[in-house]
Amino acid sequence: MPACAPRLNSQCLTPAVQSCACEGLQRRVRKQSMPVVAIGPGPGRDPESGMQRSVRHVLKYLPSTLLLLLCAVAWAKQGRTYYDDAWMARIQQKIEQHEWAAGQVEAARAQCAWLVAMSDQDLWDFIPPPEQMRAINVHIAHDCPRCGDEINRKAGHYPWIISRDLPFKVKCPVCETVFPENDFKPWNTEGLQGKPAEGPGYVDEGLGWLDVRDGRRYYFVPYYVYWQRWARDILGGLRDLRAAYLLTGEPIYAHKAGLMLAKIGSEYDRFDYRVQCYHEGQFNINGRISDRIWSTGDNTELAQTYDAVYPALAQDEQLSEFLALKGINDARRVIEDNMLFTMVRDVMSGYVAGNMGMHQVTLATLAIVIDNDDASRGPTTADMREWLMSGPGRIEDLLWNGFHREGLGAEASPGYSSLWCTKFYEMAQLLPRLGVDVWSIPRLKKMADIGIDLTIAGRFSPSIGDSGRLRGAGPIALSPQLQGLAFTQYGDPRHARALVDMGASSRSLLTDYFDEQPVAEVAAATPPTELKTRALGGFGVAILETGAGDHRRALSLYYGDASGGHGHYDRLNVEMFAYGHVVMSEDGYPTPFTRPNFHEWRRADTHKHYCVMTDELPQLNLYRGDLHSLVSLPELQMVDASAEVAYDGIASLYRRTSSLIDISPERSYLLDIFRVRGGSRHDWCFHGPGFPRFEFTGGDPGPAQGKGTLAGEDVEYGQKPPARPSRTDIPVDLAGAEGVVTGEEHYRVLGERGFTPHVAGVVTYKVGSELQCRLPRLEARRYKLLLQYWDHKPSSSELELTLGQTVIPVVLTTEDTQDYRWMGQIIDLPQAAETLKLTVKSTDLNYVMINRMVISRDLQAEQPAVPVEVSSGFQGLFNVRRVQPQGSWGATWSNPAANLDVTLSVPAGCAQEVIIADGEPEAQVGNPRTIEYLLGRNSGEHLLSNYVAVVEPHRGPAAVSDVTLLQAEAAAPETVGVRVEREGAVDLVHSALDATQQTSWLGLPEPLSVRAEYAVLTVDAQGVQRAMLVGGGRIEYGEFSLEAAEPPRGRVLRVDPGANTITIDAALPAIDPFIDRVIIIGNQLRQTSYTINSAQIDGDTTTLGFGDVLFVIGMHVATEFDDGASTIRTEQPVSGYGKIEGGRHGGRWLYNEDYSRCCLIESVAGQTLRLSAVDGTLESIYTDADGDGRRQLWISDIGPNDGYRIPTACYVTRIQGGRYRVEGTSPAETATAD
Repeated sequence: MPACAPRLNSQCLTPAVQSCACEGLQRRVRKQSMPVVAIGPGPGRDPESGMQRSVRHVLKYLPSTLLLLLCAVAWAKQGRTYYDDAWMARIQQKIEQHEWAAGQVEAARAQCAWLVAMSDQDLWDFIPPPEQMRAINVHIAHDCPRCGDEINRKAGHYPWIISRDLPFKVKCPVCETVFPENDFKPWNTEGLQGKPAEGPGYVDEGLGWLDVRDGRRYYFVPYYVYWQRWARDILGGLRDLRAAYLLTGEPIYAHKAGLMLAKIGSEYDRFDYRVQCYHEGQFNINGRISDRIWSTGDNTELAQTYDAVYPALAQDEQLSEFLALKGINDARRVIEDNMLFTMVRDVMSGYVAGNMGMHQVTLATLAIVIDNDDASRGPTTADMREWLMSGPGRIEDLLWNGFHREGLGAEASPGYSSLWCTKFYEMAQLLPRLGVDVWSIPRLKKMADIGIDLTIAGRFSPSIGDSGRLRGAGPIALSPQLQGLAFTQYGDPRHARALVDMGASSRSLLTDYFDEQPVAEVAAATPPTELKTRALGGFGVAILETGAGDHRRALSLYYGDASGGHGHYDRLNVEMFAYGHVVMSEDGYPTPFTRPNFHEWRRADTHKHYCVMTDELPQLNLYRGDLHSLVSLPELQMVDASAEVAYDGIASLYRRTSSLIDISPERSYLLDIFRVRGGSRHDWCFHGPGFPRFEFTGGDPGPAQGKGTLAGEDVEYGQKPPARPSRTDIPVDLAGAEGVVTGEEHYRVLGERGFTPHVAGVVTYKVGSELQCRLPRLEARRYKLLLQYWDHKPSSSELELTLGQTVIPVVLTTEDTQDYRWMGQIIDLPQAAETLKLTVKSTDLNYVMINRMVISRDLQAEQPAVPVEVSSGFQGLFNVRRVQPQGSWGATWSNPAANLDVTLSVPAGCAQEVIIADGEPEAQVGNPRTIEYLLGRNSGEHLLSNYVAVVEPHRGPAAVSDVTLLQAEAAAPETVGVRVEREGAVDLVHSALDATQQTSWLGLPEPLSVRAEYAVLTVDAQGVQRAMLVGGGRIEYGEFSLEAAEPPRGRVLRVDPGANTITIDAALPAIDPFIDRVIIIGNQLRQTSYTINSAQIDGDTTTLGFGDVLFVIGMHVATEFDDGASTIRTEQPVSGYGKIEGGRHGGRWLYNEDYSRCCLIESVAGQTLRLSAVDGTLESIYTDADGDGRRQLWISDIGPNDGYRIPTACYVTRIQGGRYRVEGTSPAETATAD
């Protein structure tokens, strides 16, 4: 085998080159004798039950069996197939056995009594025609004509008070005005061709009201039609009728539901959300009754209701007679052919698609309900199953490649990615009816674990990306469905304990997640969950926790990949929790979610996080950073992470070291060090927690800037600043150029007249289209034109670019990548130019779509150094004040109602200028109108900033009274020393990037010398009270000294994917201290971390296990090999949406089917994996070991010869008699004067 591991990332050992020695394993395929095909044995399916055994076996089992039915299954709907006999028997059993059941039956009757009371004709007329306009907002960002966006602050995103008792009226919860003033007479089907009413007064005839004073259009009646009539009364009413019929069997409920389904079904193909619904400031959004995302839920509900009432439809003569008068002679056929099959085609074509898992659940439900084997009618159930498992539904692919090893889906926001978990649990319940069982895939269990593991301080989860709010995000992925089904499948006591802690009940007649008795028994024997400091290395978040009960304190630091959707530009952001509150808080959706230009704000949101901005740019990408250390000691929790990739090409250092240092068992402070090198301006960004009182200390802020925002006096709030040229690039504002056609019509209509805005650039459907704009002066010289355009299919387009007087032909050649691509063309400019004109001369396509254009001075550039659409986001900060601090500075935020203060202290020397400004949080219930932002600004060439801050949450007076930087004679520029004076003691803190350098700190009562990665020394009136060392080293203070061994580091010798273990080249000094500790593993391309779950010493080696957190994180199937290029092409895309980290697997390892050989992955593009150091032909390495016709590829986080480092720490505290107690993960010695 080849030498597979190159040099490691920082702080991992550079290994010697040795041959690959993987554990060779034989696969076992367990044959099934039932139509349901299981993946892996799983608990209850194999004598070696339990999660650990499942981990050992499941990777040997071929996922190809997902698609293999061993017995024929025929589909032809004859009766209920979703609510089948077994389901109905369970309902009846519960009704007979439980006293509480009678109450649910009566409640179901009462819930839909109003529908039963309606005549059939009234109920028929009650349902609006598809063409009646709908709206999910009355007016985006200014919902109330009288109150503006104050209505959103008081009542949220969908704030209006509506009721069935007040038809077609909406009431503002702020001013209590009822709109419109007239009584709407249904229905108005003019749609977009009609004109809104203009008054006098607030009048709405079904198409909204136009305020002629400012041009705003308010969709009062359409809002009511969508939210009350459709969402609550019709779709909600059908859900209630379904429940009543299933629980009682009384025909009247099926009669009313059947009538409504027949009406909707007969018109379903006419629903077109694009032209019928106002959606967040625009039309043109795919969907049917609801938009393309929410339609998945609508479709699931409608299909379930149809299945529930299916037996009654053929037996209800009165209904048949009524429907015949409406031209419906076969209700079942109409509902199936016109509605259900339309839903199927919508999902399979991608016209309707939700967040991952939503459309899959919808199609699985439809497949079960329709139960079709007649291809002439439409897609069969078998077709749908294939689409789900191996087609665009990608269930098999996602179960291996779409979830982080800890269980979260590939999106960055925990709220959204945990939705994947819920939906895949729904899917796991449905799939056995389609012949597939996936419960034994280990990732399924982790989907229920993550809600427990990601809970912080007992009541929060990290507000990452679009998750959360200013007052903190509650727990995610904790529900009776997730933990209930997980306990039923796996029997993990943690799930039982979680169910009891959340007060979950299984007392529901229509759901069946868990049995209360065994849950209660197991939970009673399981201690409460008390999570401590930990890292979720796959998702990329480190969590520091200390204290217990009501005195828990915590910090989260996010360094993960945010590119999967709903992510922000916030690598290394932190959040702090104390006293049951979030005291360093996030905002969730970027301000302002309820504004039409919401997506422009998303790209400029770094300043809204606790990060450092470089050169007034937000972070440049969404790629993950690296964890370097994570340690937990009795009075110190510490994390160190970096993300230079966030400012790739600008910052050579972008690193944060954060620690919670205990003051007492009930109190801690955060000491935060943020180091940045590169660029010419750094802005350290901090904002308050939304408390009502704010006080700045350390100087007089002076008067506020007279106008504009921090982006400039000429840039108003929310106005996007002009694009700034970088050192090399001059961006062209295509969408803002002269000649660009704008308007409310669809871009395809506008594009027939010329260039029109589209995405970040422009599109046109007209040859001869022309735009022109002014540029910063281009001197005569050679440049490179960089142009990003849409590559759809093989074609060619000819453009003419005119710079000043110079005409330059440009040819866009497209292939078939179905994506944007950059092209570059050298331009010789013989004379200076300040104007640009672009003309379409010809095209083989019916359109030309140009997304971005840059004129670059860098002739080697393949794309811009800085994304051209990027702005600072400073247009969101106003009321700007400035301070040049002469000493330390800070601020206190106070919440008198909670008796809670948060004090920020920044020592002198960290910032040349402090900027104080106001910003608007998201318009949510309970949020203040503004919060205070502090920016610590440094400017200069080849800039290095070491930002140091102490944050102390406190009730009563603050314990910290002074924070100063220590001085040293010859310390490295990145080495930091801090003196924190607090009540009763002084903490001396040392932090260095080079742990081997000795630093002597000056100006202290005793000489202090430190050689360590991180150290804390606490001194009180009696001398040294405590000392902590991270990463080994030595600390001396007067006659006190502490020395600790270096952390274990070396090479990975062997990897056993089946056992989920690795063997390292050293014997650990002990086992117990390293359990639940983090190990850093990597090579020059990638670094990652895992938590040690088990350890076994064998001579001079140690085998480490990671429990059920698998380091095999992906699976693909090879289709083509190219030895010359060292590439393998796969059956499914390896990169892209729905893949963890977008499929950026460079630095991971590609194992063959039986794990006997592996190669390092160099890069990934689409369906192609490029490998390095390949010894032999790829086809001979990646064989079909079991002869099933598929060559499986396993992607592993860890490979042989990877380097490793286990961060260690030791702790010394003074006890009685002047003696000291020593504990920790590294051998240590201490000495004192005695």
